[in-house]
Amino acid sequence: MLADWRLLVIGLSVHDCCREMALGRRNPETVSKIIACTGVKEPGEWDLAVRMYRDFFWDVQYAARAEEILRKFLRENRIEQPRFTDGLIPDVRHGCWVEYESEISWKKVSR
Repeated sequence: MLADWRLLVIGLSVHDCCREMALGRRNPETVSKIIACTGVKEPGEWDLAVRMYRDFFWDVQYAARAEEILRKFLRENRIEQPRFTDGLIPDVRHGCWVEYESEISWKKVSR
């Protein structure tokens, strides 16, 4: 069960947020969802994304935990990909956590 809604945050990067949670810097139960920059159209493509995250973004010491968190978020439908619905991705230059969607700076996806 998720924490009280007033304590929840929104993540803006799958690989960054899963890393932060795997390292214990953020409790997964305090994350309502992750609004991803990632472009994974089919559920089976997440396996390729995970391999890429492991190869390029996640250190071996926490990669298994990060993957476990990612797959839990997928099962619970807590990952959104607005690039496919609105053509937008969150701008993560100022960090990967916000409290409210209104705080998100958006970038248009070039097609």
